[in-house]
Amino acid sequence: MAHSRVAAQTVGRVCRAHPRALLVIVCISLLVQVDADANQTLDGFWFSDAHKYAFRIAGREGVAEISNSSRYSVGQVMFKFRFASDGSVVGEQIFTDGYWYPVTGRLVDPDTLELSGGGFTWRMVRRTLQH
Repeated sequence: MAHSRVAAQTVGRVCRAHPRALLVIVCISLLVQVDADANQTLDGFWFSDAHKYAFRIAGREGVAEISNSSRYSVGQVMFKFRFASDGSVVGEQIFTDGYWYPVTGRLVDPDTLELSGGGFTWRMVRRTLQH
C-alpha cells in the first residue's frame, strides 16, 4: 500500500512538471493491461461432465471436441470470448438448440471454468488428454 502511495505521488509530481508525461503514463498503463490480458489463457481441452460436451480452446475460441447436440458438429467453433477487466470471461456459446447465447464465466481454480448463460450455470473442467 505504501508503495502505491509513493508511486502515485511520484506520478503526480512528474505530470505537473511535464504535462505530456501523463500521456506517456496512460499509454504505459494500457500496455501493462494488454500484457496482463495476454498472460491469461484458457488454452486446453475443457469438458462438462454434467452436459457431456467438450471444446478445445486456443486463443479466444473454443472448437467442439465432443458434441451433445445434432445442431452443432465436432470441429465447429462453439465458444468465443474475451477477458473482462476484472479477469472474468465474457462471450457467447452455441447451445444445444444451435443458437448463440451470451455467456459469462470465471475461473474457480486454474482448471475449473464456471460459465453462466441462457438461465443456466455449469462447470467445465480442463483435462489433459493422454495420447
